[in-house]
Amino acid sequence: MRTLWKFICFAYKSYRQYFHVIILSSIIKLGTTLFSAITLSLFLGSVERGEGESLKILLLVLVVTAVLSYLNKRMEMKERIHLEGMNETIKLKISEKIMSLPFSYLEDSTTMELKKNAEMGVNNMGAIWDLCNSFFTILTNICTLLGLGLIIFS
Repeated sequence: MRTLWKFICFAYKSYRQYFHVIILSSIIKLGTTLFSAITLSLFLGSVERGEGESLKILLLVLVVTAVLSYLNKRMEMKERIHLEGMNETIKLKISEKIMSLPFSYLEDSTTMELKKNAEMGVNNMGAIWDLCNSFFTILTNICTLLGLGLIIFS
């Protein structure tokens, strides 16, 4: 767990914009899920009250759903853009770390092989993206469960 936290802190210090985008994306996904859960009770309540009000509620639901869908797509695009930036920044940080070593280590082929393996694990395998995405998915799912629990109990 400590290594996971260090890795996330390193990624956050390297490229903060990605974390801001992914947090906003998680909030939008949470809002979409909670709005979908509230929509059914809202619509059923409006049907009981009258036809005119149910039409207004239906229009409101369609507009909010369209806006949330647009925001989701937009945030997915921004996530991909910032992911590329974060990958490049972390690659730069790894290279800076290697260049700070004494010159005798730079000539050693095992050092260069370790650098290549570190970059491959981070960039090619998508370790940073998987780690950050999984972390925020877990947080979003916990908040969703809490929100749905509140909706059910109310």
